[in-house]
Amino acid sequence: MIQGKETYTFLGLFLAICLSVQTSGQITRGGDPVSWNLSETINTDLDQINLPEVNGSELMQEDANIALQRNLPFRFAVAQSTDLNLDNDGRWTTLQNGDRIWQISFYSEGAKSLALNFSEFFLPKGTVMHVYDPERTHVQGGFTNTNNKSSGKFATSHLPGDRLILEYYEPLSARNDGKISISSVSHAYRDVIQEDVNDSCEQFLGCETPENINKLGSSVVRITVSSGTRFTTGVLLNNTSFSGKPLVLTSFDALFGNPDTWIFDFNLLDNTCFSGALENDQNIVGAKLLASDNETHVAILELSLKPLKEWEVQYAGWNKTGDTPQHVSFIHHPSGALKKINQHHTAPYYFSEEGQMLWTLNDWEVGSSSQGSLGGPLFDEKNLVIGWYIRGSHNCEDGGEDVFARLFSAWPIIKKQLDPFNTGMVEVSGFYPGFDQIDERILEEEIGIFPNPTSSSLNVVNQTDNGFLSYDILDMTGRLVASENYRGGPIEVIDLLPGNYIIRFTMDDGFVHKKFIKN
Repeated sequence: MIQGKETYTFLGLFLAICLSVQTSGQITRGGDPVSWNLSETINTDLDQINLPEVNGSELMQEDANIALQRNLPFRFAVAQSTDLNLDNDGRWTTLQNGDRIWQISFYSEGAKSLALNFSEFFLPKGTVMHVYDPERTHVQGGFTNTNNKSSGKFATSHLPGDRLILEYYEPLSARNDGKISISSVSHAYRDVIQEDVNDSCEQFLGCETPENINKLGSSVVRITVSSGTRFTTGVLLNNTSFSGKPLVLTSFDALFGNPDTWIFDFNLLDNTCFSGALENDQNIVGAKLLASDNETHVAILELSLKPLKEWEVQYAGWNKTGDTPQHVSFIHHPSGALKKINQHHTAPYYFSEEGQMLWTLNDWEVGSSSQGSLGGPLFDEKNLVIGWYIRGSHNCEDGGEDVFARLFSAWPIIKKQLDPFNTGMVEVSGFYPGFDQIDERILEEEIGIFPNPTSSSLNVVNQTDNGFLSYDILDMTGRLVASENYRGGPIEVIDLLPGNYIIRFTMDDGFVHKKFIKN
């Protein structure tokens, strides 16, 4: 044991460092687990919990039998049920100053990686949790009270290897206040990131693709569902308020398990030409399902956090007109692999199925699809989302057909989320938010324009503390028709054609949109 005064000094400095660094979308705070920096190692004789045997070969055979059913997320792991918490297992070590450390170790033979799912999760202020392997080559955390959710649920990403240690540090001031209940451990019998291109026609995003395509692809996210056992795809969407609200669109058929414990991974790209590293910590845990519909195959969720600015994630634009595009592209995570792109240089066609109109494509010029592609976005020639993958049979050798739901058909279900103030816009461009999320309702109430309708100019009322930097005027298709720096005074609109418009004010901390009519 280390001495009392030395313990207080060291741990205080250690936690100050841990709690000052934001390193991932799980709002982890960096730093090493507390036990790693003690004067004596306290986990050398830690008993491990041996999980039941998993027959990976048998599971892969099961998967092969259903691989053609691409309307399912891709299975790569199984969840081993547990009922373990701070009171009934693991080991507590009390430090000289009264602080405590709880550790619990898992072993699952043959696992490519392991992940934890929590039925109860509450970390009091001052506590910190890490997950790492015994060799200390991989570590996740530290997780703190900022990771608490109203649902009381949580999950960790997959950690490479067949052994895993959870460590929870609790200061004396938080004694017995924390709650950690592990409901299952997910055993991956496949690699979490598939590095190889199995089909000759597939193309990774990353080193070989243009920068503008990689920027577009940054909106596409791999989603781990069903207690850390299946992969699917989704897309982060912009809304007409340009508020940075983190909305993710995916397929209704991707709704496996509780979204509170889903993992959303951004920027899983083929960057081996730059860094040689495939590991990624740009992820967010948990989302709330806002709307879903089986008939139109749609599901839209709000992430528990916004992607961090330094991730440079684009919020994709969309087009709800239902018009047939000239050509399309499709970005997705087939089999949970690094991000790939399909291209079709001619127009898709649509057909009716049980009263729903769907897009369908035959024989991609570039790319294919598989399980895990489910929910991936279909982009038109303007790089706007018009649909998402729901099923298919295409492969590089034999060709085949892939089918996509249409945003136009699902609009009544998702309109409230994508057009919260009923602007009526039919197209919205993608954007990179450079500000913190704002209270849209307050800004809408404190900013006004008059007269409305108008024939010549708009007067602006701004009762907020922030001034306007610039304004843009868009028609109802989302097309930009005017843009100026704002220096105060009336805004001239006399040259606009009669019709409905949106004026978008750019402020220091966000955008505000107002609808007006030009006579």
